[in-house]
This record gives sequence, C-alpha cells and structure tokens, in this order.
Amino acid sequence: MNTENEIQIPSGLTAEDYHHFKSFVTFTLFKGSTSASDKAVLLELISQHIVYTKGNSGVRPGARKIRTATNLNANTIIHALERLRKTGWVECLSRGSIGGTASVWRVKFRNPPLEYSRDFNYAECLHPMSHEADIWTKYALGIRDLQILNVIYFSRELSLNGLIKKRISDETGYAHKSLTNSLETLMQVGLVIRQGNEYKVAPESCQLPTKMAEDVRTFYSVQSRRTNRQKQHTLERRNNAEYRSYVWQTYIEEKIIDRTIAKEKRIRSNSLATSV
Repeated sequence: MNTENEIQIPSGLTAEDYHHFKSFVTFTLFKGSTSASDKAVLLELISQHIVYTKGNSGVRPGARKIRTATNLNANTIIHALERLRKTGWVECLSRGSIGGTASVWRVKFRNPPLEYSRDFNYAECLHPMSHEADIWTKYALGIRDLQILNVIYFSRELSLNGLIKKRISDETGYAHKSLTNSLETLMQVGLVIRQGNEYKVAPESCQLPTKMAEDVRTFYSVQSRRTNRQKQHTLERRNNAEYRSYVWQTYIEEKIIDRTIAKEKRIRSNSLATSV
C-alpha cells in the first residue's frame, strides 16, 4: 500500500489531483484478458468523481450509466467493478438493492494498489489524443488501442524508427492476434504508420490531435451510437422503474391481505372464546 501518498494527499482533492490521477491510470499498463474492460470502467469512475465529488464521497453510477459511457455490456461492468475492488483500485461504500438503488463506489485516490507519484508528470508520457475519452471506448477504438498507441508514443525518443511487433507485445502483454488487429485499426484511422517491420506514431496525430479525434468520431459514428445507447438506457430505466413500482404495489397489497386475514382470525378466535 502507498501509505506515503496517503499522507501527502490532502483530504479534499482538487480538480488537478483528479486529472493527475486519471493520467496515472491512463499511463499504467493493465495486463490480462480483462485488462481493457477493467481499465475502461476505472477511468469512467474517475470521470464520475471529477464531475460529482470532491474526493471524499463515492459515486452511484449504476451499470447502465457506465454502459452508456463505455458501451460495455452490463455483466462485463459488474465483473470489472468486483475485480477492481479485489485488486484495491476501488472500494464499495454500499451495495445496491433489488429496489433499484445503485451501489456506491469510491476510487482509492489516496492509496492505489500500484506506486503512484504526485510529482511525476504522467500526462507528458501520453499521446496527445489520450484525453479524448470517448474515442477510446467501445464506441470507437477502445482501451487496448489506446494502450498500444501510448507504448509506441512513449518509446519514440529511444526508438526513433518505431517498435517491432514483438517489442510492443512484450510491453503490453497482448497476444499476436489481438495486437495485429489493433495495429491494423490504428493504421486504418491514421494514428500509426508502419515502416518495414516497425510501427511508429503518425506525426499528424500529435500535431493535430483535435482534428484527428474528430475524424475518428466521424469514422465510427460515435455520436449516433452513443445517442442510441442513451435512448436504450432511458427506456430500460423507465421500464425498471415501472417494474419496481409494480413489485412494491404487489408487496403492499400482499401485506394488507395478510393483515386482514390475521385480523379476521383474531376476531373469530375471540368470538369462539366469548361463546364458550
């Protein structure tokens, strides 16, 4: 545990603290078969904290809300949250209920499971397009592509000609097929170029990151896909609210019936006792 960081960070986190931590998580390589979804969910939780909290409370996003932001399916999100809790990235302040209340989660900004330096500028190590959060969701490129792009970008000064596929695989932990698919995608949208057996970042992606990000959004129809997901979220939320209302009304009616029957039994019992 990072007790030193826990002492250094004040109880009330600033916007700068949040963004610095988000750059740290973006820079950190998550490895394993579930790494992309885990990192995507963690980054979204951090974004929720940036918008809704001041460092001390948790957020209550709900699986559907995270799904709308990331385009991951609900089960993937639920499992990712539990893995993040077990590995020490987040803590669950309260569990949701069958009545529809969402669980409350808090990111462990003060003591993450990996070494975290508040004095290191993680943002400088990231590709300039890394902050364009929506294009690194399942609506477009995804976290795996972002991690590969950042590895190539970070090594640009040490490997002027780029990185071979084996080196990228060693750095990221991605298998040959997954890595090949991501590199082809990154080349297709113009973020990476290939020279012989080596891959390097396309200069335009660093020089005009905002324009390139907009091109990616257009290529994947991000806004349209996100709007459709939001409509689905709204519909499911309304249907769920109606269902919860129905369940609650049924519960009340059953209680009334039980109490009525119990009252009638008491009356009959008293009547029999009186007649005797």
